[in-house]
Order: sequence, then C-alpha cells, then structure tokens
Amino acid sequence: MNRSPRSGNRRRTFALQHNEVDFMVLQYTCRDSSVITTLSTSCQQSNWKIAVGGGSYVIDLKLIVDTRLMGKPSVGVVCNGKNIFPPSGSDKAKLKEDLKWQCPFRGTIVGIGERNRFEYKPEHGGGDLWYPATVLAQREDGLFKVAACIPAGEGVKEVEFPAIKQEFLREADGQKQQVCTPLRSLVLQVPMADPKNSTLSVDESTLMTHFFARPSPAPSKELGSSSLSGLLTPTRTLFRASRDGSQVTCELGHSQLSHFLSGQVNQIAQDISRERRNWRIQIGPFASHEIELERKYKSNKAVSLTVDGELLVESTAEDLESPDGLWQCNFHFYGEKFLDWEVFETSPSGSKLNTQAVVSEKRRYKHDCVVTCPVDPQTDFSDATLVIDGIEYLELPQTLRASEDIGLVLDVEALQGSYRLSVPIKVNMSPPSMLETALASLGVTGCGGSGRGSFCCGSAAPVQSQGEATVVPSGMEATLQDVLDMDVLFSPLSVNMNDFADDDSTPADLEKKDGHTALDAAAPSAQDAAAPSVEDEGTDQPEKIPVEETKKEEKQPLRQKNRDDNKKKCCIVQ
Repeated sequence: MNRSPRSGNRRRTFALQHNEVDFMVLQYTCRDSSVITTLSTSCQQSNWKIAVGGGSYVIDLKLIVDTRLMGKPSVGVVCNGKNIFPPSGSDKAKLKEDLKWQCPFRGTIVGIGERNRFEYKPEHGGGDLWYPATVLAQREDGLFKVAACIPAGEGVKEVEFPAIKQEFLREADGQKQQVCTPLRSLVLQVPMADPKNSTLSVDESTLMTHFFARPSPAPSKELGSSSLSGLLTPTRTLFRASRDGSQVTCELGHSQLSHFLSGQVNQIAQDISRERRNWRIQIGPFASHEIELERKYKSNKAVSLTVDGELLVESTAEDLESPDGLWQCNFHFYGEKFLDWEVFETSPSGSKLNTQAVVSEKRRYKHDCVVTCPVDPQTDFSDATLVIDGIEYLELPQTLRASEDIGLVLDVEALQGSYRLSVPIKVNMSPPSMLETALASLGVTGCGGSGRGSFCCGSAAPVQSQGEATVVPSGMEATLQDVLDMDVLFSPLSVNMNDFADDDSTPADLEKKDGHTALDAAAPSAQDAAAPSVEDEGTDQPEKIPVEETKKEEKQPLRQKNRDDNKKKCCIVQ
C-alpha cells in the first residue's frame, strides 16, 4: 500500500536579510562504521552544512540510518543540534511512514525604504486605483509595512499601513510588476522502505549535490574566519572622478585592473603523489585557492576533497551519482567584486555640486570546477583531473609575477575605450538650504570651497592632488547661522560713501552731493589750500561744520566690519 510522506515536520519560515535565497553546500560527508568508530557496523551517517542567503543563515543537518534489524530500520534526524525525528526520547526510531521534513526560507525584496518606488492598491473599497507607496519594512510573516499617499479632501495624505500583503503592491515604473518575495525550501525525504536512499533537495526538484560551493576569496584564517561560515568577502577597487568628470584616477595599474575586471583563472602549481593530488589556482589578482584530493581510508572507497584547508566532500562515488568507473565532484567558487566610484554629486536640475559620494557597482562571479579520479583504490592520482570553466588545469594561463604597476590617471574616453567602464552619476535629491535657494535666485554661482552647491562654509577651497578626495556630508539643513549669513549676503558687497546716504534724501540732494564729491576728488590740493589755519581763527568767517562727513565717519567703521565678516563667512563676496 502506498503511503503519503509524513509532512508534519515543517519548520517555520526563516526571514533572511538578503535579496536572494541562494544555497551553498559548504560540507557534505557520508560515512559508515569503517570511518566513524562510534557507529555500529550497520549504521550510516550523512552530514550537510549549508549556507543560505549569502551565509546569513547556516543549516547543520545530520541523518543517521541504522539497518541492523532487517525490514525495520531506525532513523534519526538532527538540525542545528535539535532533534527533528524522533521529536523526543532516543536519538533514533523506527519509521511508520515516509518522512518528509521541510525548511522554508524567505528573502527580502529590493527597494525597501526607497520613496514611492512602489504602488499600493487598497484591499477593500479601493477599486482598481493604485497610489504611490513606500515600503518601510518587511515583516517576518512576509507582510509589509507601507506608507501610501492617499487622496484626502482636496489634497493628499500619507497614510501608514502596518501589514500589507504582497498581492496589493507593485512596481511603480516599467511594466508594473507585482511584488514577489523570494521563497525557497530545503526538503529532506526519507523513504521508510529504504532510508539509505534519502534525498535532500531544493524545492523538491534539485539535489543538494548540485550546490557544492566555496566563497572566493577564501576567508582570512588570521582573523579567525572559516570557509564553512559561507560569508563572502568582496574584493574592491576605487575610482576617483574629477569635479568636471573629465578624468578618473584608479588605485590599480593596468595589469591588475584588467585581471580584476576579467576575473581570469590562472594556474599556480600542482603536486602529485600516489595518495594525494594538489592544485593551486588564482582567480583575479586578489584570490588564490588550493584544491586537494586524497584517499584517507584504506578500508573504505570514500574519497576526500579539501578546498582551502577545509573538507568539502567525503563520500563514495555512488553518493555523488558519479559516472561509471569514476569518482566525480562538481562544485563552484562564488564571489563578489565591487567597483567603487567616488564622484561629485549632481543636483536634480543637473548642476554639479561640491559634495562627493561613493557609488558602488556590485558584480557577482562564479567559476565551475569538476574534479574526477578513478574509483579503483589501487590506482594512484596521476590520472585525476581538474577542469575549471571547461578548461583543463594544465591549459590555464600561468600566473604572472605581480608587477609594481602605479595607479592610472585616465580621461573618461580612455577608460571607456580600454576597459569599457563609464563613470556613474549620483543625484543628490536632498532639498537645498535656505541660503542656497537665496543665492541661486540671485544668480550667484558656486565657490571653490568645500560646501555644497553655491554655499560655502570656508573662506578658501583646499588644494587637492589628483589622487586625493574629500568626502563632504551631503545633508545641510537651514540653521540660525544660515539666516545670519543671508543678512550679510544681502548687504552691499562693496563699501561706497554713497551707500550711507540718509533714507530721506531726495534724488536732487543725492545728485548735488555726487557733484560735490566729484569736484572734491578732482581738486584735492585746492581743498587743502582753502582749509582754515590756526592763524585765521579770529576772523569773521563762519565756521563750517562737516555734518555729512561726521555721519560717514560714524557709519563707515561699522560697514567695514560687516564687510570683513562677510569675507570670512563666504568666499563668494571675494
């Protein structure tokens, strides 16, 4: 009689802080009593160590099958130290039906926190209308916290919804695709009739033997990291763009940059003996790996494959479903590399700002590796082979000695023509301060200081070399100091005696005064000659009281002080 698998052993869905639900089998072993002495002669133990979501979660799964009693095998399943079957009591129990254990994982959507990236349709009473929405957070139960712009009276009101299903969210741009949360599951199936033929798969479709992988570059052992953590260590290179965007500086030389972009795999060296075969390779300029194949047990047909000093696979050819007469293991090197661009920001209107930001371009890479050797334990490893991306090891390019290339300084045309790279644009969407808006309305252009846009908080711009850059905070809000600076900026930018005329002076008075000023400037010696001397004090000439000049003398020092302060506050006045 056919029995349906027991599906009650389902774990809660794990929420990953990762946009993709990917799997890497970091270690797989299948051993019997000839390897593990604590097992009885009829026992077999299989272990999987699996990294999910880029190493954000690690599953350690163990399956023990005991066939000591014919027709009545005992099974034990343990996940991360917790018994899955049997739920309690002993470590093994007899199966009464097929066992199915499922562990689902949910990833995180892209675009959380990006304003109005999505659209929201009310679940009740909204018809077919969609409203601009921002996904604030993704809950562990798969629902979303959303802020949507809903019409209210004659205006629009932003309303926050605590739990929205993905069916009521879609992308705002493009083809208006519905939001779809990544969801995948690990499934262990143990048949009651033959538990040794148990399978572990992804979504009940792909066996876990297709997911053997290791991160590239290998984690640093000096920092206490292990390849079995599954965490990727990205490699990066930095580009700095000039303010006008015409030139780019790179910290790598030509040889290293070309190798970094191509990710070419090179051979370093190999070592061959009867019981061991060792290969060393280089991926790009910053990652090197060691792959070793050996037979550790004379009484067992299991072959051990070690990568970067950590065991990857230890099993027989049958466990890996290898071709006849061969032991074969397929695995991958996974990695991430970043191109970091330090660029000057641009305003929404297209004007170049004085602030800088780093735009990171992520590129993932994968290299497929196939290791094979004869099954017969009497043969040595001279016939073992390593094939990477379809190329046998001996046909890979030789690693060149590291050259001391100096950094590159390139025009953007040379960067595009030689490396097919283009400088990205970073738009700063933050609103300008009150001072920036005022200056822009007056048509005042930006200064050479370190401030953003037309605002400058220093009297002079620092001189930078081609290989240097200063990162300036992009957010600048209007403060009390902004208001005080505006008062200074709206005052006269040059000191002129005419600026101090009385408010009640008529145009005729001003014109007359200007005429006197011109005459005084044209004949200064005549004024000196007409000035009264000490000897003429007793004459009947009426005394002239320089009222206007006295006024000017009172106001001039004050204006001169404001002018000096103005120079200190903004170099636009210079």
